[in-house]
Formats: sequence, structure tokens, C-alpha cells
Amino acid sequence: MQEEQFFLDHQKLESFCLGLLSEEESAAIMLAIEKYPAVKKSVEAIEQGLLTAYKMPPAEALKQKIFRRIDQSANDAATLPLLEEDSSAASWNGRVQSIQPPPAPGNLAIVPLQQNSIAEIFVAWLYGTHEEEGHDPGVDFVESFLILEGSCTCNFGGKLIQLKAGDHIEIPPCTRHSIYPTSIQLNYVKAIVQRKKSA
Repeated sequence: MQEEQFFLDHQKLESFCLGLLSEEESAAIMLAIEKYPAVKKSVEAIEQGLLTAYKMPPAEALKQKIFRRIDQSANDAATLPLLEEDSSAASWNGRVQSIQPPPAPGNLAIVPLQQNSIAEIFVAWLYGTHEEEGHDPGVDFVESFLILEGSCTCNFGGKLIQLKAGDHIEIPPCTRHSIYPTSIQLNYVKAIVQRKKSA
């Protein structure tokens, strides 16, 4: 009788019906179902209750809340963080490590990561000197980049700046600039490039 009472533990039987017990515990309960009619009856009642609950549709408010959370999670996963001065090169490199530059990239290879109403974000590999005249005053974005691998020298209007992995820089508007790799072990410099819409 004491053994039968042990197996009539409702929480344990519910866990059994949900498949949450170990093989050893499940086997013991299966033997108890064969041996004790009260245990068998209790398991059948729990299974019926679970079937009824499974068939019952969730309340509309709960259903909408679940769908909103799923949509939000999908959007969160798809939205990359914006580059900031303290952005982590290691974290960004982890995000893009599976992305390879296109074959025969030439001097500069760029792979878009995200484009939305706030910013465009790319991963870029620079194999030689890249020059830009400077963005026009009417351009409505601020360009910045975070070095992920290698090193480079940037010339901003005659001012030379050395950058290495982990360094972040924002390009002053309307400033002519050139960038060239200086990596010794790599034949490129890899960076995240961001063009954030001006406020």
C-alpha cells in the first residue's frame, strides 16, 4: 500500500505523461501502472486532462501577445547593433566570420549586412589603396568603420592616422580621405563600415 501511494504522486505522474522523467523512473511507473489499478486510473485521468488542454485554443489576447513576441524576436535577430566608439571588434568578427569576400574582389570587396531607415552596414576587405573625395555636404549620412582584422593607415585631409583591429573611427563630413592596408601577416584589412543617416 505504501508503494502504491508513492506512485500516486500527481506531480511525478504528470511528469511521466509529459515524458520528462528518466528512463529508469518511467520504467518504474510503467510497472506500477500494471500492478496498481489506482495508478493506472490516475495516469489515464492526467492524459485525458492534457488532451483536453491541448485541444483548447488559447485566449485571443494571449495568442496575440505570443505572436507579437515572436515577431519582435525575429526583428531583434535581424537587426544589427549600430557601430559606436566602444563597439567590440571580437563580437563583430564573430557575427561575420562565416562571410567570405566575393571571388576576384579587386581592390575592395564589400558584402552588405543590413540596410534600413537608420543605417547601412557592410563588411569590407581592402587589398589596396582606396580613395574618396569626401561626401558632399548634402549627403545625409555619417560614415564610420571598425577594424576587425589587420591594420591600415588613413589619410584624412593630410592627417595620417594608424588603425589596428579594435579601432573605430568616424569620417569627418566633406573630408577627402584615403585608406591603405599596412598589415604584415595579412594582405588586406577587414572592417565593418557603417553609413548612418544623419539626425
